[in-house]
Amino acid sequence: RADALDEQRVIALAVVEDSRCPVNVQCIQAGTVRIKATIDSAISTSTMTLTLDKPITTEAETVTLVEALPIKVSTQQLKPTDYRFIFKIEKR
Repeated sequence: RADALDEQRVIALAVVEDSRCPVNVQCIQAGTVRIKATIDSAISTSTMTLTLDKPITTEAETVTLVEALPIKVSTQQLKPTDYRFIFKIEKR
């Protein structure tokens, strides 16, 4: 899911990395999620890799991947179609 601002769209193309620590496991590191996404705005279209909680800046806005769902569980294998993403988009 992409939260839109004006004509802004973020389209997730692929999960590049999902190294999040499953909720039923103790981990030394929390891990992260990285996705390849297309960012469409009134100004341009670009393909970028977004990392969870790390904002990226384009010519017109700042885009942050703020949540990746579902929560990871060690006993479940996630398929690409299982994922849902929430983005925060702010005009510069």
